[in-house]
Amino acid sequence: MREHKFKVGQKVKLFPRLFSLSPRDGDRVASFQTYQIARLLPADGADPKYRVKGAVKSQDRVVTESEIE
Repeated sequence: MREHKFKVGQKVKLFPRLFSLSPRDGDRVASFQTYQIARLLPADGADPKYRVKGAVKSQDRVVTESEIE
């Protein structure tokens, strides 16, 4: 299991990815918005996870380390 590369409070960018919430909601795309690491979470396999908060829209989400830079 790898250690977390990013620290709490650090600002990161989320790689855009396509995901669908439901057939009614259609596809949504996450933008290259700036997020701040809010919490370190246990790894999902070999990829550490993070709870991040959007700097502009205050959106919280859980991401893997491979989804952020």
